[in-house]
Order: sequence, then structure tokens, then C-alpha cells
Amino acid sequence: MMLGATAVALLQRCGKTKGILFLSNFHDPQDVNTVARKNKDGTSENISCPEIVKQYNANMRFVDKADMLKSLYEIDRKSQKWWLRIFWHFLDVSVVNAFILYKKRSLEARTLTLRTLFEWNQELI
Repeated sequence: MMLGATAVALLQRCGKTKGILFLSNFHDPQDVNTVARKNKDGTSENISCPEIVKQYNANMRFVDKADMLKSLYEIDRKSQKWWLRIFWHFLDVSVVNAFILYKKRSLEARTLTLRTLFEWNQELI
């Protein structure tokens, strides 16, 4: 599907039982890799899949981890105004992102004391 002179969008349907749609203007549909899939009986087999599926599976765990950290100590403010709920959401995401950067810097420098997310939130308050 051509979107412009230089942009190409890729819409692929993948999956064994359910169809999964991927839309990308970055991945080439001809790039195919192999991944290991576990069967119900515990054995493993190599199957071919598009590059977009492999990259999605490799990086999705970071999104899940960030969502989990955000849900641990999120600011639970109920509001009738939709924009206030969005503000609190982005404040929570900013705190988690700052904690992730702090933790990465602490591990690299080995000079800062490593705190937990709870201690990090308490210090911010």
C-alpha cells in the first residue's frame, strides 16, 4: 500500500489461531526470521515469522514492565474533568520514567544508593 512517494505501509496478518494485524512503515514485508515456539506437549519447534513480529515480542516486555510499575503507586484521583485524569496519568508515567532512568544511572555509576519505587515516590512527595 503506497502512502506517498517515500512511505510504504505494511499491513500483515499473522498468527496460528487468531489473526494479528501489524501496521508498519518501517519494516520490510520480505524480511522473515525464525523463532522458537513451545507446543502444548512442551516441545519446541522453530517457525518462520515476519521481522515485525520478532521485534514486537522482544520489546513488548518493557511496556508491560512500565505499566506494572505505574500501577503499583499511581495517584488515584477521581475527577469529572477528563483532562485532569489525563494529567494524573502523565504525571504517573513521568515518575516511573524518572525512576527507570535513576535506576539505570545508579547501576552504571555504582555510586548512588539504589532505592525502591516506593522510596522514590515518597521522596518526591
